[in-house]
Amino acid sequence: MGTAGKSIRSVNSLTADSSGNLDNTQGKFNGIRFYNKSSTDPISPTPADGDRYYNTAMHLEMVYDESRAKWLSNESNMLYWSRNGNTAQGSYFQGQDGIAFTSIKGFLAPFSGTLVAVGYSRDDSDSAVFELTSNGTEIGFLSSSAQTGADYNINSNFNANSILGARNKTGGNTVTDVQGWARIRWRR
Repeated sequence: MGTAGKSIRSVNSLTADSSGNLDNTQGKFNGIRFYNKSSTDPISPTPADGDRYYNTAMHLEMVYDESRAKWLSNESNMLYWSRNGNTAQGSYFQGQDGIAFTSIKGFLAPFSGTLVAVGYSRDDSDSAVFELTSNGTEIGFLSSSAQTGADYNINSNFNANSILGARNKTGGNTVTDVQGWARIRWRR
């Protein structure tokens, strides 16, 4: 079998050149469209949930998240925060090595991103709000009146080079022995 030296040019929106490079801009494989690599998010044809492309500027695979209506990195990062003992309302939690977050000290975001989920566990169950911040300004939160909780439907953006942190929001109660996390995915 073969093509006797000829190249296959088009098979259901899939094209191949004589070097073996494949191009698929219209067809889908197992319900997912794979766009050509690009430095910008593809818009045509209209993306659907799970569609993918490789971002050449960020060097990351991007996946279209239909529930948030945006392209987000397949890769995600976790921001962990905690504090033994009490954390007063308005006070920041601590990051790695017990270093307290502030508006100018925390996790430096290498790209623009989206906060997509937040969770926590703690010793008490007073009414409180766990607040995620970018340069000291709230970008997302999780209200709490239990010892554990999580929200996987957050859709809060922040910019590249932002300082991310977490604190016990003002207006609640002191919280005790907290461990928390935030899931971040990158975007253009």
